[in-house]
Amino acid sequence: MSDEQQLADQPSAQQLDEGPKPAVRRRPTLAWLSMGQFGHAADPVNFNHFVARVKAEGVNIMRSPYQWSDDARIAAEIEAAPADAKIVVGGASLGDDETLQIAKMLAGHKRTVDLAFGFQRSVFGVQFKVPPNVVRAIEIHCPNILMDPFGDDPWVLEDGNTVTKLKNIPILAVHPGDFGQGADIIVGAIRQVVEQP
Repeated sequence: MSDEQQLADQPSAQQLDEGPKPAVRRRPTLAWLSMGQFGHAADPVNFNHFVARVKAEGVNIMRSPYQWSDDARIAAEIEAAPADAKIVVGGASLGDDETLQIAKMLAGHKRTVDLAFGFQRSVFGVQFKVPPNVVRAIEIHCPNILMDPFGDDPWVLEDGNTVTKLKNIPILAVHPGDFGQGADIIVGAIRQVVEQP
């Protein structure tokens, strides 16, 4: 190697003066993930695999997976979470319905949900709209009622909500759709939350 090449590989005086760049401090990301009706009996593999993928992204999954009926418990845990934590709430089937109910409960406490998501909201659950305390919302739904008569219902924003970024994504998948392409999309969205400072 020539002297010129060795000099080119050396840091400049300005780089030496700046020293090492400080690491970006990321706020913790906490997630509450809820299964649908009958929990593990109805979905013994896919949702657990999804929860493991979320955990592998560096997310504190709290006590996930939760049951779809744990809405009050989850809302209380979120209210008690550190103020600087990034909050992710989501679920499948009735757990999807519960997601927007939890977000609505938190709106009264002025708690922000960084990401709310759902896999095929159940027609048998309470149909809440997305409140404005949700920063980003993603609903995976099946557009073919013959393929999935339970989860073909996209999310809608509450009247006057002009701040939430809502995306409804139609994917042909059997209920509750918490696997494959749908799971990949949601894990990618959670990764984006984790990477935010």
